[in-house]
Amino acid sequence: MKNTKKLLGIIALAAMIGFGFNACDDGGGGNNGDPELTGTITIDKSSAATGEELTATYSGSETVSFQWKKDGTNVGTSSTTNPNKYTPAEAGSYTVIINATGYQSKTSSAVTVTGTNIPDLAGTITIDKSSAETGDELTATYSGSETVSFLWKKDRFDVGTASTTNPNMYTPAEAGSYTVTVSAEGYQSKTSSVVTVTGDYVNVLTGTVTINGTVQVYQVLNPSIDSNAYGTWGPNYKYQWKRGTTNIENATLNTYRIQPEDVGHTIRLTVTVDDYASSITSEPTEIVPIPLGITWTTVSDTKFGDSRVLAVAYGNGRFVAVGYHGKRSYSTDDGKTWVAATMDQIFDKEYSVDQMIYGIAYGSDKFVAVGFSGIMAYSEDGDTWTAVTDSPFSNDINDIAYGDGKFVAVSDQGKMAYSTDGITWTPVMDSTFGSQFNYSFINAITYGNDKFVAVGNCGKMAYSTDGIEWTAVTDSKFGNTLTTIDSIRYITYGGGKFIAVNANKIVSSTDGITWTNVTPNFGYSYYDVVYGNDRFILSAGSGRMAYSMDGVNWLTDNRSNFTYPIIAAYGNGKFIAISSGGIAYSPADL
Repeated sequence: MKNTKKLLGIIALAAMIGFGFNACDDGGGGNNGDPELTGTITIDKSSAATGEELTATYSGSETVSFQWKKDGTNVGTSSTTNPNKYTPAEAGSYTVIINATGYQSKTSSAVTVTGTNIPDLAGTITIDKSSAETGDELTATYSGSETVSFLWKKDRFDVGTASTTNPNMYTPAEAGSYTVTVSAEGYQSKTSSVVTVTGDYVNVLTGTVTINGTVQVYQVLNPSIDSNAYGTWGPNYKYQWKRGTTNIENATLNTYRIQPEDVGHTIRLTVTVDDYASSITSEPTEIVPIPLGITWTTVSDTKFGDSRVLAVAYGNGRFVAVGYHGKRSYSTDDGKTWVAATMDQIFDKEYSVDQMIYGIAYGSDKFVAVGFSGIMAYSEDGDTWTAVTDSPFSNDINDIAYGDGKFVAVSDQGKMAYSTDGITWTPVMDSTFGSQFNYSFINAITYGNDKFVAVGNCGKMAYSTDGIEWTAVTDSKFGNTLTTIDSIRYITYGGGKFIAVNANKIVSSTDGITWTNVTPNFGYSYYDVVYGNDRFILSAGSGRMAYSMDGVNWLTDNRSNFTYPIIAAYGNGKFIAISSGGIAYSPADL
């Protein structure tokens, strides 16, 4: 009996030796009877420092999973979604094992990693959904204080760029398993839980939006767009400009003019396309104030000497200035140099100091100048002038405007006249200003929104669609006393709005009929207002200026070298300012 047991033990031992008993094998997968993987597994480095990325490459055709190990202990999950890249945070010996169903596993050679340990990121990374449909936006949130970049992955493949400018939002176009990894220099990266996305393929808008332009108040921004929908240009792009993250009301064009209220905020542009999921948004652009301390250039020789310049108009590629003693000069280089007009006796400078030219306008291919004692003259070039032989005025003409094929001139004692050519004039029967001396003075006139609007003493205003029949404005917001408080000095039109000013008040109107007070609270007197380059510019006391895009919100400049009491005209990108014997022109970017 004992001999029989001994014999059986010997047979069992032989069987174990002969059949390769492998109960203690930890090769990582497969049986010795399974075939070997056809390729080899290598790591791109034989030694590395902590923080250096290791990349494993398998040369075969089988679909394999990667299992990274440190000193024999797993440091990654063995799955087809585990990446073939790993960044060691600690010193040690690192290998990677590859596995495939039905094959024996293979292990790479070891990589020796040295260096100091890399700390974990303090926060956690989460995605706002655990499951989603294609076209649903996924938002990742990192709870720590470190500045991190976001790298989105689908089924272990990168679908986003790892950088601080990559958004923490992603819209999947295809079904799959999505994660996001956050990284920060000097820390180990962290990866979120998987979000399972299901559904059919959808078009997702991708690409870039870049904001171009000078980031100052009143400048225009425009985008450069490159998307998978239309490339760099698309007729069906839809635009929404944002102040910070809030939509700017009615800012849905492909350009945006910066407003004073944008200062101190950032501007973004979000672009969408019909039938595409998601949107693309520019990087935030910080808005800075309009450059204060603007330098105006004083003209060295205006041809006026010590005489005061009273008015300037632009037309036919030139500025023409008029003023005291009947003097006139013109500039064909945007106000830089001036040429005296050919001398004539129309405005005889020897008569008296009061022989002044108060106003000038351009229209119907000519300049028309008006002034003291009802004198009027016209010129095509600002150099050679011809007197109007039959002026309907006998008293001083204060201003002149052109619009809708017609000149209209205004004067003291409520008188007006109109002309289609600036040569032959017809009196207006009733201006509505009355005829009482001082109380009926009409000081200024402008044209806009299909009508003329005239302003004068005692807060009086009137409007006309043809320059012939006039209607009084019932409430100009000025009083009816004969004081500087209630006498309206100037009026202009631009950007869909009339602006009228006197020493203490600014009012605005879209139609010239209903007026609203504007309260910029500058604390000094207002002199004149002109519109040009898509903005109003107001001149005020102590050499101050103010800017406005809408006539309501004003930005002051108290630091420029502007010392001129009146901004007289705008043309070809330049504003012209005037004073006693002086002319100055603005920089082109004002």
